[in-house]
Amino acid sequence: ESREVVPTIRALRDHVDRQRRHELEKAQRLLSKGESPDKVLEMLSNGLTNKFLHAPTHALNQMQTDEREAFLDIIHRLYQLHTPE
Repeated sequence: ESREVVPTIRALRDHVDRQRRHELEKAQRLLSKGESPDKVLEMLSNGLTNKFLHAPTHALNQMQTDEREAFLDIIHRLYQLHTPE
């Protein structure tokens, strides 16, 4: 059973790695132009955060009301989020 998820895991890793490489290349270009390393690191971390959270955020915003509760549960489990009480 676990073998059937391997293609999805591989596709997810490949997708995220492409995003990571893109952000890294952008940071390297900025460094070579003389940008401050602190500024570049901040931009790199913000870029990665935005790219990694775009798809789940977009999906959540597009979700129909009847699907939203289940999707919220998945997001909480996936990212190990705890709702404040």
